[in-house]
Amino acid sequence: MKKIALLLFLTCFFSKSYAQQKPKTFDMFKNIPQENIFVHYNTTFLLSGEQLLYKVYCLNAKTNQLTNLSKVAYVALIDQNYKIHFKHKILLNSGIGQGDFFIPASINSGNYKIIAYTKWMKNGGEDNFFQGDIAILNPFADNSKFLNKEKEVAQTVDKNEIINNKTNAINLKINKTIFTNREKVTLNVNADNLNQIAGNYSISVRKVNQFNVPKKKSSSTYLSLYQKKKLGNKTAQLVQFPEFRGELISGKVIHKDSKKAIPSVNVSIAIPGKEYVFKVSKTDDKGIFYFIIDKTYNSSKATIEIDDENREDYQIIMNKDDVVNFKTLKFKDFSLSEEVKKNIEQRSIYNQIENAYNVKKQDSIKKYVNKEKFFGSNVYTYYLDDYTRFPTLKETLTEITEHLYYSKKGDQYSIKVLGVDFFYRNNKPLLLIEGLQILNHNDIIDLKTRQVEKIIVLKDNYVYGTKLYNGVIILETFKGDYTNLVSKDYQKNIELFKPLVPKKYFTQKYDTNKQERIPDFRAQLFWQLDCKLSKESNTFDFYTSDNLGVYEINLEGFTNDGKPISIKTTFEVK
Repeated sequence: MKKIALLLFLTCFFSKSYAQQKPKTFDMFKNIPQENIFVHYNTTFLLSGEQLLYKVYCLNAKTNQLTNLSKVAYVALIDQNYKIHFKHKILLNSGIGQGDFFIPASINSGNYKIIAYTKWMKNGGEDNFFQGDIAILNPFADNSKFLNKEKEVAQTVDKNEIINNKTNAINLKINKTIFTNREKVTLNVNADNLNQIAGNYSISVRKVNQFNVPKKKSSSTYLSLYQKKKLGNKTAQLVQFPEFRGELISGKVIHKDSKKAIPSVNVSIAIPGKEYVFKVSKTDDKGIFYFIIDKTYNSSKATIEIDDENREDYQIIMNKDDVVNFKTLKFKDFSLSEEVKKNIEQRSIYNQIENAYNVKKQDSIKKYVNKEKFFGSNVYTYYLDDYTRFPTLKETLTEITEHLYYSKKGDQYSIKVLGVDFFYRNNKPLLLIEGLQILNHNDIIDLKTRQVEKIIVLKDNYVYGTKLYNGVIILETFKGDYTNLVSKDYQKNIELFKPLVPKKYFTQKYDTNKQERIPDFRAQLFWQLDCKLSKESNTFDFYTSDNLGVYEINLEGFTNDGKPISIKTTFEVK
């Protein structure tokens, strides 16, 4: 009893304290360092049908070291008319995230910007954001306005960057400089000692364009530009609440008639599915609630629901994300000479062939499992296939689940955990189906159980968020597809802005003859994201393709002490 009372007190205390820390002026944030972001992306020139690949580095603006503050970053592609062509939510793990975007055939040729930021950076203004130039050409569209009559100059690797490779603490070495098609390339990343090389990096190997393209910012040049800006400390006025613990979802509870804010009511969010997420929050004195989603999930839908006896009188209003002002962006002009037309046509043909065989070169999604669920030790699981099945949940509760029972008062059913409702008789158990909270037990008492795989029972009082429950009951279906389509003022179904799921990108290998007959016109030979150099000599292997020409190896990243590293070298495929 004393333990439960103490837990409940502490939960309510911290919840109230957290709720009170949300005014626009927030002194405690003044001492938190601002962030900046560097994005290593694979190219500044793309045709429709090609893929933009990128890695996000989120850094402490004072030290340039990877930061563990923000857990979410945002990456967007903007055209000259300020139209957003994609906006990705990227989960950050110790300051690192990744993403990609397939350039569709519907896109217009033109000049674009890739933008990246965190919500914490928004408090410093748009000047804080990462900006990079990208030119996109749709070979199936009319591109006459992008053509000029001047002779095209082939793109080259900056000589200064190659010279700097020799004086850099880290250097790149390949086994030779000229290769044949489908030949193995061995790349060594070396340093004189481990302290010089230890850090987090990414490596891109891509064909050099035979014409001028927008210049890509390196980690070194970008940070030097960033440090010259007089950004100051603009965090005294909190424009955007940061995402230091996970994704932030917020809203407000008001009275339906008076429109007044409703303080101190419990609100839950359920993201359904096999790997469901369930959270409970309490509104602050302004009626605002916050959910911090610190787990991965599959569903793109969520249900937010008020848990209060007067909820029929209340209404949920979701907060909209602050709009970013992209009107300050300045775009560079991009043009091509007519003499590169054949080169573009050939490249487009190669892309079409590659995309036709994409099924043979699939990227894979990194799997995840939410091991954190609820509970303690007093848990019972009923696999219904181990028993004689009964058609409805009501019959199942009567015939199978010895630790559960139901009662009926008038027309209202209540499902309860046996032996847990002595001290807090007015409290209900936490009842979930695939993560969706069921407050009205009439909604599921006659549920058909043929799709229910198991029923899990916690036979103990349970404190979760700001509420004390008389036990926990969880129903899980075989497919994890139970949904609640009903939407009321006190129960809101919303579409989620889901984070991108990290990928493991396809790597072409020719160590066997299985792929010999499959066409290979890759321009992107290698894209290594998880490059944590932990020894003085590090080796990476990749294979050339049938796409002949000069290729650039570009390593970007940061040492553990915050030093930016940018190295390039080239080789040729003949």
